[in-house]
Amino acid sequence: PVMGAALEADEAAWEKVGPVNVTAAAMLIKLVVPHMEKRGGGSIVLVSSLAGYMPFPALGPYSVSKAALLALVKVLAPELRPRGVRLNAVAPGLVRTRF
Repeated sequence: PVMGAALEADEAAWEKVGPVNVTAAAMLIKLVVPHMEKRGGGSIVLVSSLAGYMPFPALGPYSVSKAALLALVKVLAPELRPRGVRLNAVAPGLVRTRF
């Protein structure tokens, strides 16, 4: 992740976090939904973050991407419901890792 003020993040940082956190999820959903439909439906759970609801200081691009992931769920869930596919997101808070 890029640390610091959001307006100080360079274009490369914004171009990296969006595709990794949002576009990849959207494209994966697009890829798997037809297979889920053939099986009679299914469920998809995306991992967002508390930062999508309450942006973390110094993690602007990350927070924006996690908010976009929550919006993706709101957009796609109604589209997928008639196809028998449930779409939800979980938004955990801070998790201690070695990172």
